[in-house]
Amino acid sequence: MRVRGIAQATFGALGEMAARRILTRPLTGRSNPDDGWSANQTDAGYTVRATTEGRSFSLSWTIPKPYDVEVHGHSFVLLDRKRAHLGEIRIEADGPATLAGDRPGNRSSRVLRQQQRVTLTACTDLRLHVQNKEGLLVPRGVSSPAAGWAVWQGERHLTYLLEEPVSGAGRSKLCVAFSAIGAPYDFTYNYRSSLKNVDAYRLYILDNFGSQGSYYFADHRDRTIFNAVQEFIAETARQLGVDRMDITMLGTSKGGTAAIAHGLRLGAGRVVAGAPQYLPGSYLKGAAPHILSFIAGADDQESVAWLDRLIPESLGESSRDTSVSILVGENDSHLKIHVRPFMEFAERENLDATVLVVKDLTHQDIGRAFSPYVGDVLRSGDDPARRRSLIPYQFEWRNGAAGNEVQLKVWVPPGEVVSAVFKTEQGALPLMSSHTPTYFRTEVPDGQSVWATVTRRASDGSGGLRTFDTRILAPRDN
Repeated sequence: MRVRGIAQATFGALGEMAARRILTRPLTGRSNPDDGWSANQTDAGYTVRATTEGRSFSLSWTIPKPYDVEVHGHSFVLLDRKRAHLGEIRIEADGPATLAGDRPGNRSSRVLRQQQRVTLTACTDLRLHVQNKEGLLVPRGVSSPAAGWAVWQGERHLTYLLEEPVSGAGRSKLCVAFSAIGAPYDFTYNYRSSLKNVDAYRLYILDNFGSQGSYYFADHRDRTIFNAVQEFIAETARQLGVDRMDITMLGTSKGGTAAIAHGLRLGAGRVVAGAPQYLPGSYLKGAAPHILSFIAGADDQESVAWLDRLIPESLGESSRDTSVSILVGENDSHLKIHVRPFMEFAERENLDATVLVVKDLTHQDIGRAFSPYVGDVLRSGDDPARRRSLIPYQFEWRNGAAGNEVQLKVWVPPGEVVSAVFKTEQGALPLMSSHTPTYFRTEVPDGQSVWATVTRRASDGSGGLRTFDTRILAPRDN
């Protein structure tokens, strides 16, 4: 069976044959090499190449019921009624390209209301990868209305999740979480569990452009992604009645870079970032040149320099109102290469910026420390003394231990030592032996909640003490 020159593989199930027809139908009539289109078959599907010579064009996929789609910035998954992965389209372009989904509720025709449409618009050479169910995209359920995810349809479509505050008091605040680099074609969010008890609106925006994201910034130097994120956050804040000074941007690594750039441009009240890249072009040149090429159009030194200007060029009229807090490990190369240069930039520009450096924390481990830290920082509210005293920690019941054992891991700044006292409503608990001065354990009586008071002091005895209480662990369910 052929679709005007593009051969179709034989599937073992009729459903897979129907899925392949849906995915290849827009390619009908576009397989003529004289028109710049050609197709190569592989075991997994097809690669269709288009040489457009700058001509603008569009392709539309019509998705009938009972199929559904999960649409990202440059790819989409075709799903059956049980949300099984039937096939996918992935786009690699030599310039800006947009892919947008139109759900049934957005259409006016009674017939088309039963269908969805996915439209690709471009004026650049590209490659379309048509693949069967063993594809690269990881469905995360963001197309399911029951999961709460939605799509903001601006100049670029943005996939997002907005969660309600814990109480009415939190309706004046908004937290925006930006994601770090994930595995290829696995677009997900970060720190949702860390923020679940933060009393504020919590907004998670996917960076689902290209194969591993765009730093929420650009597609081959087309900055409509950055502009769309700015417009979306500002619009959301207006609709919720949240002042920009009550907006907190947060994230680690790539997410931290995006949090700083968007926070400064919007003039948000606060940014909390973990090990961000102040020079993202220089970082990507060595770590992920394909992401650099997607954002900047190439991976040469001029493109590196162009992307390295992301944060400096994000300064806006309200940037001086933004407070930036950074967490980074002493063993993380980002401290020297990115964080210290950012702090020098902040000083030159008279920005309110602070950095907390802690021992025993590499870049790969930043999420482990940032996850509990950012939740505690945000729950501290308007208590500056508590915020200054906080350092990252993990506090949890010890799985697999006999009895009700809890463990506390603390990340300590260089030149400091810490002590900890475990407490219940009945009083203090005895410490168990530990192999490290930053790791503490105790046994908790049945049915009792527990917390710890952590005390920090300089290792040479100079200065005063700083203390804070950890979160409370409810009684363990045995």
